[in-house]
Formats: sequence, C-alpha cells, structure tokens
Amino acid sequence: MSAPDWAVRPAYGPSLGVAALRNTPEAFQVSEVLGFEPAGEGEHLLVHIEKRGLTTQQAAKTIARAFGVQVRNVGWAGLKDKHAVTRQTLSVPWPIKRELPNWHNDDEALRVLGMARHNRKLRAGSHAANAFVIDCDLDAPVDQAALQARVAEINAGGMPNGFGAQRFGRGGDNVAQFLSIAASERCPGILISAARSLVFNTVLDTRIAAGTWNTALAGDWMMLDGSNSGFAAVGDLSDRLSSLDIHPSGPLPGTGEPKTNDVAAELEAGAEAACAEVIDRLSERGVTADRRALRIRVGTLEASALDAQTVRLRFELPPGSFATSLVDQFFTSKPI
Repeated sequence: MSAPDWAVRPAYGPSLGVAALRNTPEAFQVSEVLGFEPAGEGEHLLVHIEKRGLTTQQAAKTIARAFGVQVRNVGWAGLKDKHAVTRQTLSVPWPIKRELPNWHNDDEALRVLGMARHNRKLRAGSHAANAFVIDCDLDAPVDQAALQARVAEINAGGMPNGFGAQRFGRGGDNVAQFLSIAASERCPGILISAARSLVFNTVLDTRIAAGTWNTALAGDWMMLDGSNSGFAAVGDLSDRLSSLDIHPSGPLPGTGEPKTNDVAAELEAGAEAACAEVIDRLSERGVTADRRALRIRVGTLEASALDAQTVRLRFELPPGSFATSLVDQFFTSKPI
C-alpha cells in the first residue's frame, strides 16, 4: 500500500501493520483538556458538551439557538472532529444578573454535560491539550512486544508533528485545488493551509529519513516545547533535546526572511524543490512565512489489545497536532 504524497513515514521503524479506524463515533473519542477551572463568576457561561456526528460550528449554532444568543458570540478553544464522540467546552455570553439556564437535551447528537460562569469568552488555542481514545482495526494480529516497544519510544522521544489526512481533504486533493485557484482572491484558507502543510510534511519526512527530525543541525531554528517561541541553534543542545524541552522546526512557507541557514537551510531547500510550484504560489499570495516544531511531546501514551486484531490507543496531544499522525507512527492507514 503506497503512501500519499503528504504522508510522513514512521520515525521509529517500519509500520507494525495495516489498520483502519473503526467506522463508529465511539471508536474515535476526543476530550478537550482546558487546563484551567471556570472562574465561577463573570458575564460568560462555559458550557461543557458532548457531541456525535456534528462539527464544532454546528454544535455552536445549536447552542446559540437554545440559549438565545448570536452564534458569532459563542466561543470555543478548538475545532473537534465530526465523525467522533467529542467533549469540549463552548462559551456563551450571559448577563451577571441572569439565572443559569435550565436547558436539557436528550438528543444523542448534542448533550450539555454541565455549565459554570466564567469571566471571558473562550478563544482559539486557549485549551491545554486534547485527550484521545482511538480503536484501530488491524488486518492481522500485531506483535504485542513490538507494539509496547513503540509506545515506550514515543513516550520517551516524542512524535513527528506532521499534519494529518484531515488537512489535505477527502482524496487528498486540497493541494491540487489550491494550485488550480491560487491566484484567486477567493481561494479558501483551508486550501492555503493544506499547501503549506504539504511543504512542512515534505521537510519533516526528509529529516526522518535522514535521522535528524529530533536533533539539532547547524543553522537550525529551535522551538520551545509547547510554545511558538524559538531561537537559533547554538552550542550543545543534546540535553534539552533529550528531555523534550526544545525541538527542531520546519517551514510553513511564505514571504519573509528565512530563520535557518547552513546545513538546516540546505536540507530544507533540497526537500522543498519537490514543492517549488506550491511555494511560488504561496509567495505570490503574500502569505507570511512561519515555523512549526518538527516534534511534539505525547502525554501518557498507552496501547492495549481489545482483541486479537483491535488495538486501543490512549494519549494526549497539544493543540494544533493531529491524532491520526500518531496512529500513522504505528500502522499504515487504509480507507474505511
């Protein structure tokens, strides 16, 4: 089974098998970890919900209607998968003198699990992490010793921070669509993001192949764990790298001065040659260049066998990372 052009290879050795994500919402569960408690006061409500078969935007529209507010005033920390059971928190403006609503909904698609007052609207990226429970159906039984060894390696060394299949669209054709309408003022942001993601994944895959995705090269731009802040690689950084305190970064292409030089810049240029047309179109649009960590820390990853050919993965990831990218570090994915 050949990998799509945007795919990132496993970093810790060959795939352990071929797997599909089970086609039921319960097989892909996501719970948002806010990382803070409601203030208990203020002019907003934090509404904790569970949804099935709905996007976050669809859930927000339902909540807005039920609470009698404008949907543009409903806030959320992150967008959650549609084809899954997901638990997340929305914020709704609510006057201080108004009693808490007594809203109940028996619809399986959307349930309110609780609510509390808070002093501000939720903003994108304001949560600490997402906790996942994912069931993988395998074509054949997996070697349990190899599975647990892979778990230990990822827990100790982190995982490649690649963009997952969702970013590239059904059939993986978002980049092709971008190239076809790149000059249009109406080119959607999701297509622009897919184009930048392809370049990043290409560089990341090249560094995995070279064994340098988790090390510092001369001229690298390093990023602090859990932060967008970074610095030029200088001196011996091996201790900070091994403790996952810092990570090398890869490009999200656009206009602006490059932050890498020397060996790192040379490696990136070689990988980017395969994406030259995409990079040119992004520059023409005036997209600002940025950097993204090549590696991320994974929170308490566990793998267990539900039966001979079903593996359940439990783990936490920081905002902006892809659960399917972690699954890809274990198994070769196949269409459902």
